Amino acid sequence: MNLFDKYTSTIVLANADAVALTKTSIRNFERNILPMLPADRQAKILDIGCGYGRYLVALDLGGYGNAFGIDVSEEQIAYAQEKLGLRNCMCIDALEFLGDQSETYDAIFLLDVMEHLDMAYAIDLCRAVHRALKPNGIFVVQVPNALSPLCPHLYADITHQRAFTTDSVEQMLRIGGFDGFRHSATPTPVHGFKSLVRRTAWEVIINPLLKAYFLIVVGSTLGGIYTPNLLTFTTKSSGT
Repeated sequence: MNLFDKYTSTIVLANADAVALTKTSIRNFERNILPMLPADRQAKILDIGCGYGRYLVALDLGGYGNAFGIDVSEEQIAYAQEKLGLRNCMCIDALEFLGDQSETYDAIFLLDVMEHLDMAYAIDLCRAVHRALKPNGIFVVQVPNALSPLCPHLYADITHQRAFTTDSVEQMLRIGGFDGFRHSATPTPVHGFKSLVRRTAWEVIINPLLKAYFLIVVGSTLGGIYTPNLLTFTTKSSGT
């Protein structure tokens, strides 16, 4: 049984409103990822594991007209094409799609994907991404954060195999050929009173308490990022 055959209907949108989820995803994308992308709106961008297309929509809204998405779930791609009207996506395995592509893309996304993968495949994929990026191309990875209290995103999906810390993400990316990393938290974007209260509580109370906890227990903040997701940016060095 392929658990991704009915992935949209059994988990992604099973308990969520598609419009609301897409709006939230776009807000998060605009706040956390869009500022790090190339200024050139014709930059060639690949979204690996694009799902039902929410980040492709965000890219389009941001003015990026040369983006393409791939996913292994036929149901996800069908939703993207039929419900969102997206034509810049297809159902195909990432390693098969990348093949021997070399220096093709200005940016590649792997958002909420790595946690689903066998580690040997994940490392092969990182190497393929490194090869497919242009020099100074940007690689963006988002994974469940193992240091987040109770690690809610890890256990929300039966296809998730692991969560990550900043150290383990860097280890994986170094094996893939990358060096030099920037890690970011993904706090709730403010778009109303309730989200403002949540964001304030996080910044003023919860996050400082977590930093204090780790300092006391292990003598380090362990990267200081405790949001449910961990976002990492790296680039392909111009000399590699």
